[in-house]
Amino acid sequence: MQIVLDQEKLKILQDKSKLLSYLNTAFTKTYFSIGDGKFILFFKGVKGAAKFVIPIEKATEKACVFQIDYSKWLNALAKFNIFTNAIYVTLTEKSLTLKAAGGMTGVISLGIIPYDSDSPEVDVLNNFIESNWKEDKKITINEDIVDAISISLSVLTPASKNNAIALTQNSVLYADRSIVLKSFCSIPPLPADCPVEMHRYSAGFILQAWKQNPEFFFSSDFSTINWKSSDGMLSCILAGEPCEIVIPTEEEIQAIKPKGNASITIEDHRDLVHALELFNGFYEASVWKPIKFTLTKNKGLQLEYKHPTIEIQKDLEVPVSEDGDFILSSENLSKLLDKASEKNNWEGVPVVFQYDEESLGVSCSIGAYFDVIFAKLST
Repeated sequence: MQIVLDQEKLKILQDKSKLLSYLNTAFTKTYFSIGDGKFILFFKGVKGAAKFVIPIEKATEKACVFQIDYSKWLNALAKFNIFTNAIYVTLTEKSLTLKAAGGMTGVISLGIIPYDSDSPEVDVLNNFIESNWKEDKKITINEDIVDAISISLSVLTPASKNNAIALTQNSVLYADRSIVLKSFCSIPPLPADCPVEMHRYSAGFILQAWKQNPEFFFSSDFSTINWKSSDGMLSCILAGEPCEIVIPTEEEIQAIKPKGNASITIEDHRDLVHALELFNGFYEASVWKPIKFTLTKNKGLQLEYKHPTIEIQKDLEVPVSEDGDFILSSENLSKLLDKASEKNNWEGVPVVFQYDEESLGVSCSIGAYFDVIFAKLST
């Protein structure tokens, strides 16, 4: 059996390649099917399944289902795709052969593992997605939600055991021992009484897939995602992994927040962005990239980084209500400031820090976009 992947079909494969590669990291089996007018790529694993179908008018023979190494398939496509407008794919009992059109020399043959038509693998490929599809709850993802998920995932560090974020009706929440972050956005129709925990892989899938269709269907307990691309070619059922995240109660948040009214307000966050840029490239062997904030009443704010090999200071003229000092992770702070710039069309927004000597954390609000509690770092 032979099919032709012409320029149109190669473009479809290219457009889906990044999302397919992301899905492939979570699934343990990859199956192909050629025939009955279709070319099918199917992923299956404990997290669910994904099915990608391209109509192939000339594939009129009975479908043959087989397994090949997905990474080798991708590599074979890449070898030819940059040189040709079409690839001939020939299927035999033992191999799948790719050859470029237009006289280009070179043939790649991949060994296959074929399956009988009555095998469990064929039944799963043909029926799993269709028989398990559910549309209990729909959430339409927009750019604000994507930004909130993206920045929340960016502060999730390998040092933390947490592997999830939480969705509420007005924010995406992430918390560990170094940071409590609320990224504000509107996410109806979530349960009003509790956050919905989402594994980082599921959240990453949303970031990858939403531009191809912003409508995501969830099971009633939000543990499973059902999604289909707008062109109908790619369908996914993705079950969430166990989530490890500690969602602090309001009482716990209040316990680590500063008491009293000591605060500073930086009217334009871009001033802080530029100040922190001075320190880039000088941090030594630190995950956190610590910056010391020294606040002096009637004088202002001084940022400082010290190491046996270097010492850097930067002053900002900021009204200070009370003397104080604390050390924060400039890595996470910079990420949030940069995202605020994007969200506000590169215009300035106010940044407010609240602090005291006794509390474990420093509160920070960045415009109307983020509420944060940074853990104080030790020297």
